Amino acid sequence: TCFVKLTCPKIYIGATYVPPKNPLTIADLDLITKIGSPLILGGDFNAKHSSWNNHRANANGNTLHQHFRNNTYSINHPNALTHYRANANPSTIDFYLTTSALGFDCSVIDEGNSDHLPVLLIPNNSSPTSVGIDIVTDWTKYNKITNNYNIISHLESASDIDDSISSVTSFMHACVRRASCKVNSSTNRHKRMVADDFLLSLIRLRRRLRSFYQRHCIPQTAKQMCDISATIKRRIKSAPPRLAGATSFIQKS
Repeated sequence: TCFVKLTCPKIYIGATYVPPKNPLTIADLDLITKIGSPLILGGDFNAKHSSWNNHRANANGNTLHQHFRNNTYSINHPNALTHYRANANPSTIDFYLTTSALGFDCSVIDEGNSDHLPVLLIPNNSSPTSVGIDIVTDWTKYNKITNNYNIISHLESASDIDDSISSVTSFMHACVRRASCKVNSSTNRHKRMVADDFLLSLIRLRRRLRSFYQRHCIPQTAKQMCDISATIKRRIKSAPPRLAGATSFIQKS
C-alpha cells in the first residue's frame, strides 16, 4: 500500500494490492484507514463479501466487513463485477475505501485486456461533467513523449533515489499536461457514443466474449474479441473529432 498526501486540498490518496494468498488482518486495516483524513484508498483487496456484490464471502471479505461495521469509513464499490478470471466465478474485489464527507459514484470502465476492469470513482456532488468541461488525454501522444526519457540506471545513495523519483514524477506530470486538452462536455465523444446503439451493442458483446474466453480459453473466441475490438475502434474513429474546439494546456511558442 502506498499513499500520497495532498496539501491543497488536504487529502490522502492511496493505492493497495492484497495478494490472493495474503490474509487481510484487522491490524492492517487499522493502519491503512487511520493514516489520515479525508482518505481515498483504492485497489485490489482480494476481499469478497455479499455486501459488495459477491455470491460468496472469503476470509478477507469477512475481515473487511467486520472492520467496516466497527469504523466510520465507507466502502465504495461498483454495481458491476470487476474481476473476470478463467475457470472462476466473476467477482467484485476492486473498490475504494473513503472517509471523505463527499458522496461518491463508483462504476467500471469496459476497457483494456486485463482480467480486472478499471474502476472509476467520482464525487457525486461535483461530477467533472457538471461544470461543462472535460479533460481528455491523448495517450498515444503521451507514449511518444515519454519514450524520450532516459532513466538513470546507476543510483548510489538514498538521495539519488529520491532525486530520481522526483525527476520521473515531474516529467510524467509535464507529459500528461502536454498530451491533454480541455473539451466542452457537450462535444465529448463519450456522450455521442452513448447515443450510438450499434456501438454499445458491440461493447456489450465484447464484454460477454471476454468473460466466456476467460472461463474456457477457446482461441476462436479470442479472435472474435480482436475482430470486434477493431470494429469498435473504426466506429469510434468515424465519429466527429473528439477534440474539436479543444484548448491545449500548453501554449504554443
